[in-house]
Amino acid sequence: MSGLEDFRPANQERAKPPRGAARLSGDMPSPPAHSPPSSLSSGASARAPERESGAALILTIIVLTILIVLVVQFAFSVNRETIIVRNTQDDAALELASRGVVPWIRALCQEDRANGAPGGDIDTLGDILFDPNADKGRTLKVGEVTLSFTAEDAERRFPLPWLASGDEKKAEWAKLVLKRLIGKLEIEGDAEALADAITAKVQALAETGKAGPAGAPPAQPGTAPTQGSVETRSLFAITQLLAEPAPAPEAGADPQAGGAAPAGAGDGVERVVLYGIPADEEKGIEGKKGLAAYVTTWDTAGININTVLPEVFWAALPEKDKTRPEDKAKDLWESADEILESFRGHRIDPDFAGGGTKPEGEAPAAEGGAMGATRSWSGKAFEKVEDLESSEIHAKLGAIFTPRQAEGTTAEGEGGAPTPTTGGEGASGGGEGATAGEEEEGFGLKKALVVKSRIYLIRVEASLSADVQNTYRIVLSRNDKDEVRALLIEEAPQ
Repeated sequence: MSGLEDFRPANQERAKPPRGAARLSGDMPSPPAHSPPSSLSSGASARAPERESGAALILTIIVLTILIVLVVQFAFSVNRETIIVRNTQDDAALELASRGVVPWIRALCQEDRANGAPGGDIDTLGDILFDPNADKGRTLKVGEVTLSFTAEDAERRFPLPWLASGDEKKAEWAKLVLKRLIGKLEIEGDAEALADAITAKVQALAETGKAGPAGAPPAQPGTAPTQGSVETRSLFAITQLLAEPAPAPEAGADPQAGGAAPAGAGDGVERVVLYGIPADEEKGIEGKKGLAAYVTTWDTAGININTVLPEVFWAALPEKDKTRPEDKAKDLWESADEILESFRGHRIDPDFAGGGTKPEGEAPAAEGGAMGATRSWSGKAFEKVEDLESSEIHAKLGAIFTPRQAEGTTAEGEGGAPTPTTGGEGASGGGEGATAGEEEEGFGLKKALVVKSRIYLIRVEASLSADVQNTYRIVLSRNDKDEVRALLIEEAPQ
């Protein structure tokens, strides 16, 4: 039978061996015909885990990058907010400490009244607020903040609001003084034209300010005579005097067409007129003075003869003295420089008289000796405006205020004070009890001068460290009882 089995037809199915026969005989079943080779199958199964590992790595990097960006941004924001908070705290500390200057100045004024030379409320350049040798009195420490300040009375400057005064004579006189001041400072341009432009600007601002802000009703006068009138300020900063640029022409307008200039076009002056040009030796630039340092926007009661800036006093001198007849009146303008030098040599003027620091431990000078808070300066204070009318100061000042008779008096005033036409002390008083000539001429130098200051411009340098510093401007008013009140406290622009 075994032989016949080998001759079965090819298409006859071979009898299947019994289940488990191959396992028993040790033969391995043949792989199916469609199965790939074993080498291909193992390669595909190896690449699948590699693809999954690469995608996970990329996703991890992306998430990590996002987290790094978020953390960096958060750290930057926290650092920035910390700096802002610290700066705010420093600014608050500096400003609050700077306000401590106000009561300190009051104490200095009271000290000067008690121990100054001259005593009382006569203000001079030797007062403790201005004395160059009293700088320690203008330095103090409030908490961790170190403060140092400089003070200047506004009465030593020319008050610009006088240009818009309701008194026409006063406004006219102020305009003449401004023109002479511009000429004295050698400001480039025509002095008269510049004075006209500034006057027009100040008057325009005054007219605008009469209605108050946003059409508010005008300010009412004080209810009591001692209060004076309460007026709305219209001139707040010197920058208001700058020329405004002309508006652009309308589209399609003929540039050659005539017509009136728009309102406000060309008003005011250029910046160089107010601020000048700083000198620079390296670049060969010669400095020029500006008007800003010689004028004030505060409507002061007068110009303090004891502290007035030399250029302002020079500009305020009248053209002629009061000698009569007119052909014998002395021309003061031709001797203005001589008068100014004699005037500064008479008053307490550290900038002019020089002087030095008193040796430590030296006793104060006796009465009639050196003057000022530190007793370091020569000179004499003007205790009343009439003291300026003295031939001892300058021959031509002997009749600067009081009109003289044409005959029977020493009209030239060379050898002493001539006899006035009207007797009595009140005849030579400024403002009230003025002489007939003063009344006829209206406002003049005598009415413009005072010997007391009431408004002070304070510049405070506050510092916490070398890197944390700031500057503040404070404007104070002082009354006869040395009570001070802050009119303005602001951070000064750097």
